[in-house]
Amino acid sequence: MKLPVELLLLSSSILAAPLAPRSASFPSLTGLTSNTRDLSTTDPRFPSKYFHESIYHPHYDGRFSSAILPIATRQFHIKLLLRSYTLAMQRARVRTWVMHGSLLGWWWNRGVFPWDSDLDFCVEEEGIRELGAWWNMTVHEFGAEELGVDVREHDDRGTRNIWDSNTKGTGSKEEDGLEKIQQPSGLKAGTWEKVIEEGKKYLLG
Repeated sequence: MKLPVELLLLSSSILAAPLAPRSASFPSLTGLTSNTRDLSTTDPRFPSKYFHESIYHPHYDGRFSSAILPIATRQFHIKLLLRSYTLAMQRARVRTWVMHGSLLGWWWNRGVFPWDSDLDFCVEEEGIRELGAWWNMTVHEFGAEELGVDVREHDDRGTRNIWDSNTKGTGSKEEDGLEKIQQPSGLKAGTWEKVIEEGKKYLLG
């Protein structure tokens, strides 16, 4: 029996597609979260939703966080997230650009607004297909130096903005012109040391 050409093409594309879950259940996140329970408002009507808003803030995923972070700690993690995201997109060779509140922040002060609790980016359509097909639910691990963290001796004078390549001061710059992240004052105790020692892991989903 001969199969139609269309069916053969469809079957070959299905076999070529990666088999990966669309979302990560809380039990599957062992080693990626310090939470002991899921604090998200997961709606069973949308089982394939990637981001699970927390019960206390829509910009926090309830699988990974348990409370709103103090402002200095939040800003520090946003800078790490920004660097990790751009590095991950470089790895995947996906074009992306800043948008919305993050674009306004860059336009006005070449940085993230101090009240922002998220980052806004767009991805080209082909890039979305690439991410969904091959990079969904992948874990990306970065060392402190990869993330732009200044691992030398630090003081508590604050942190430079990693988007600002024109900042005047004594902070050192990396090869890409971005200011190294200095230890900010007011950072939650132990956060800086943990990033220096362990780096960060991020789930791309």
